[in-house]
Amino acid sequence: MNFLNLFKLSLSFILLSLIFPGICLSQGTNFSYIHPVPGSINLNPGQNIILKYSEGFNPESIGPDHLEVRGSESGLIPVHVLLSPDHRTAIFKPVRDYKLGEVINIHVKEGIISSSGKSLHSVDFSFRVINYDRNEIYSRLQEMQTDDEAISVKERQGMKEPLIIENNLPLDYPAPTVNSYGDHDNEYLFLNLFSRNMLSQWENYITIIDSYGTPVFYERSEENRINFNILPNGYLTYSSNYLQNTFEEKYYIIDSAYNLIDSVNTGNGYILDAHDMLLLENGHYLVMSYDPQPVDMSQIVPGGDPWAIVTGLVIQEVDNNQNVYFQWRSWDYFEITDATYDIDLTSPVIDYVHANAFEIDFDGNILLSSRHLDEITKINYNTGNIIWRFGLNSENNMFVVHEDLFGFSHQHDIRRLPNGHYSIYDNGNLHNPQFTQALEYIINENSLEATLVWDYQHSPQVFAGSMGSFRTQADGSRIIGWGGNNFLSVTELNADNSVLREVSLPALVTSYRAVKSNWETNVFSTQDELSHGNYAGYTGWKENLLYIFNESENIIKITSVHHHLDEFMIDAAMPIPIFPHSYATISVGFQPQSAGEYHDRLTLNYDNEENTKRISRQLQLQGIFDDGVPSVFFDPSHGSTNISPDTELVISFDEPVKKVLGGDIQDEDIPSLIDLRETFFNGDEVTFSGTINEDKTVITIFPEQSLNDYQQYYVKLKRGLIANFQGDIINLDEECYFMTGMLVGNKELLYEDVRIYPNPFTDIIRIDNLKEESHLISIYNISGDLLFKTESNESSLALKMEAMSAGIYLVHIYNKESGESKVFKTFKNTTSH
Repeated sequence: MNFLNLFKLSLSFILLSLIFPGICLSQGTNFSYIHPVPGSINLNPGQNIILKYSEGFNPESIGPDHLEVRGSESGLIPVHVLLSPDHRTAIFKPVRDYKLGEVINIHVKEGIISSSGKSLHSVDFSFRVINYDRNEIYSRLQEMQTDDEAISVKERQGMKEPLIIENNLPLDYPAPTVNSYGDHDNEYLFLNLFSRNMLSQWENYITIIDSYGTPVFYERSEENRINFNILPNGYLTYSSNYLQNTFEEKYYIIDSAYNLIDSVNTGNGYILDAHDMLLLENGHYLVMSYDPQPVDMSQIVPGGDPWAIVTGLVIQEVDNNQNVYFQWRSWDYFEITDATYDIDLTSPVIDYVHANAFEIDFDGNILLSSRHLDEITKINYNTGNIIWRFGLNSENNMFVVHEDLFGFSHQHDIRRLPNGHYSIYDNGNLHNPQFTQALEYIINENSLEATLVWDYQHSPQVFAGSMGSFRTQADGSRIIGWGGNNFLSVTELNADNSVLREVSLPALVTSYRAVKSNWETNVFSTQDELSHGNYAGYTGWKENLLYIFNESENIIKITSVHHHLDEFMIDAAMPIPIFPHSYATISVGFQPQSAGEYHDRLTLNYDNEENTKRISRQLQLQGIFDDGVPSVFFDPSHGSTNISPDTELVISFDEPVKKVLGGDIQDEDIPSLIDLRETFFNGDEVTFSGTINEDKTVITIFPEQSLNDYQQYYVKLKRGLIANFQGDIINLDEECYFMTGMLVGNKELLYEDVRIYPNPFTDIIRIDNLKEESHLISIYNISGDLLFKTESNESSLALKMEAMSAGIYLVHIYNKESGESKVFKTFKNTTSH
């Protein structure tokens, strides 16, 4: 049968669904939910059968023999059965697809028992399968549709080599501009950046930016990725959006190292739509699909196209294997004529629902935003039936609406709020004049009354006819993503409705949503803050050491750094390679020119070689310049080397000091005021005692044992514990690093050194004095590229390196049992032959 004949035959089936849009279950079946809806038509050939019982099934009483599936043409079809973890949902999956156009008769047999021992009644129902090739419908739809929110791939002649701008950003990265009207915070905005101008320089990026607009992550892609978001389990997600409703669309799940770990897709033969996805409490996902079907619209509206393609909606609960535990179709509950007046029902392509968001309400039911219905619909998750329909401009509004002159039009992003209210992003396409706003409602389901209790319109007024979002944070602040508006992208409001900051994008660049959350990568880590203490009494740069720890299994490189204030200085040659489970240090200087407090944010960037992906970590830089606060000096001073291991450590002040809580500092107080550690700020503690002089200006520290030879040490005077006698508190940590030498007369080292020789070498590197434990030995060139790797538990090794060219090499030794890591530098001469 050719396509046109299949198309004509399908029209009669569609008309049946329009006459009977929602056939309910008969009373006494005991099942709270059955899908497909009995009597429904135009189901996919791979449709599974879903039964729900709110109390739950006895898992031993339900199996494939309890369901008989018989096709009008294909006869008896065996099924597999799958029970949900809570035992409330049973899925029966046919072992083969149904034939096009056939009627499927279902007989649920007696013998299924509830978890409480109740026997459930038998049920008989039927549904009809589509009689056309869905792929042809999708192909026709893509040729004909002009969706204002469908974003296509930019045509390119390959990926261009990016140029670099400030902060080493690629020239094709549409960098956000941030105007701040208050303090910066430590949360991040998640945006997907794409250009609606096919000829622009901007490429597609997903990005995470801080309150300055500095990215801590970006990744360029050929296709547009939308709804970049953070899930409740801490993973990130986005959907690849090539052209609306193509087989390439799915949601991808990535971890905090930005590794792809999973994907989410629809089941039962439907193609995922990218507008929204929710992670449910049971670990499943709520997803949606746009479902185009042929309809003879001449039988529905005057002048209707007899060959129209009408797009409905399918909502599914799926697991990671595309098993469908719940399915809801707009064809069973909505009518095409429910669409708003601007949707041309005589068009050859009609998108009468255009869902763009859903949410799980406080009672576990589904809230659905349908743009082309101007409606929020509440759907019973246990039955699939509609509970209510809300929207002042909706054809099917069930509510009396108070304090709302305009209602919402072509809205996005329905969300429930912790205070029991509901928020909506109102695009406002059908307002006259057009404007966009954020809305918050109280909804009384018992009296069917809704009250608008908060709204926000930007000044000057903004209109964004597509996309967008509105989220309320736990602290009462609000994040409005302006979607398709030109330039203005995000407005952040304080809890008192004052503007905290606004984010703008280059012309015709937009983000589908704007979501804000805490975030950190686990590829590498560093300190949360680096304190330079008080600059008073110092000249030149006052320095401190920043430690960067590689938490991954691969070498990383810090390719650039970025900060905002000239009072801070980074002294490091880039790139800085850091070996797996090892660390690197950067010297950070502080030199203010005038009195005051100084706070800055330092970003450490790790870019890939193509400069298309960035992974960053941030920390706070702090320092003050205040002559009223005691100045602090260390002996040995910061950066000192070859200090005798039996030295006394001295911390002095330029004026007498006391405890903040009152009273003189006593000798026994000193260990609680000072931190002394090996190597760095979170190294092993060193026990010590101390004394303070009579003038209360000098503290002397006596380690209980001699310090180790050739060991770095860290000393910190803790913040908030010491003040001068006028009450001026030392409110920032004062920190110092120094390196010991060898104790004079000490003939025996405290540990056995690993020896790498000869240095320089020619053809062979020899390694001696390893513990007889499992070690990974890796050799890198000076740029950090891995050249050689082996594993050994021998105490001595000879590695043949004759193929290496002359130059500097780094030998990384990692003890797999202790987790210790050492890096040695060696040099190769020209070969001997």
